[in-house]
Amino acid sequence: MRARLSPVLDPQDRARAQAFCRASAGYSYLQDPGWIDVAPRGGRHDYLHVELLEGEELRGYGLLRRTRLPGGYALGAFRRGPVTADPEALAAALDALLPELARRGFVAVTANPRWEDDDADRAEAVMASAAKDRPVGTVARPGRQNLHSVTGLIDLSLGPDAILAACNSHTRRKLRGLEKRDINVRPLSGAADLELFRRWQGHFAADRGLDLRGQPDLGAQQRWVAARGGDFALIEIDGAPFGAFSILRDGPRVLNVGLAWADPDSKLPRSYITFWHAIRRYGAEAMAGQDGPRWLDVAGLTDPRVARADPGAEGRDRFKLGFPMRVVRLTRVHNFVLRPALFAALGALRPGLK
Repeated sequence: MRARLSPVLDPQDRARAQAFCRASAGYSYLQDPGWIDVAPRGGRHDYLHVELLEGEELRGYGLLRRTRLPGGYALGAFRRGPVTADPEALAAALDALLPELARRGFVAVTANPRWEDDDADRAEAVMASAAKDRPVGTVARPGRQNLHSVTGLIDLSLGPDAILAACNSHTRRKLRGLEKRDINVRPLSGAADLELFRRWQGHFAADRGLDLRGQPDLGAQQRWVAARGGDFALIEIDGAPFGAFSILRDGPRVLNVGLAWADPDSKLPRSYITFWHAIRRYGAEAMAGQDGPRWLDVAGLTDPRVARADPGAEGRDRFKLGFPMRVVRLTRVHNFVLRPALFAALGALRPGLK
């Protein structure tokens, strides 16, 4: 097997990579070849397509985020990737990929392909195993686990009524309370709506001290939703703009990736609005047998394996766990050091790197 890296794929190769990824249970929108058109970039960051080929047959694919360093070196990150047909195929993929990245000046690379439960355990075992010309992958420290490694999946095929009945009493009261309000959720349309979303998001980030540079551009998200499904919507309450959100299709799942509010401190149950909208819309589609998502991904729960100092995590977990769901473990971020001396020097300069 060999690894081929390129900043651009021709239409035929992109279509082949997209079909390969979508056929894998390890698919993630973050590793879709089309995500390169949406992903945030700028400064020292760009993206590379990585094809893993046996002869001319595609055996794996990854979208690699590259951070350029002085002297022609780089750091790499596969966010929810690379994608292979099954967890065991990751071994041959890494055997081909890691030496090629080292040859191209990568100091280290992270990987966490999106496998669940037992498959995630097998993927972690592959990454932690030693092989000729392949360094052992180590679980990244908590501060570098920048993608959640446990989540919950709400089964939309049950339909809205059954999901509501299975919620805990607190959540049922919140959702039933929404029915008494004049709430309208409509698609964002035009530049004015988009600018409203962008302004609310900026105010919220400034108020909470958040950095939005790693967030995909809202206009690109809107185009992604239009092409692949999901929601890019404005919430109105009593006729007045209240908030906006984006929900992306992620293989058999949908998940909320963006929220913004006119009043970040409003006491109204904001997150319940977005969850209930998704459950009603996609639950009805699933019950009707339409080719839509099966699961609403709650976009992360606390992982007892990963120590966190996040004062808001307990409240977010309590809200999410009020819904009926299947809790799943995901593959944790693993770090592969390709140039140990340089990596050690970088770690001394940037303590959060290790």
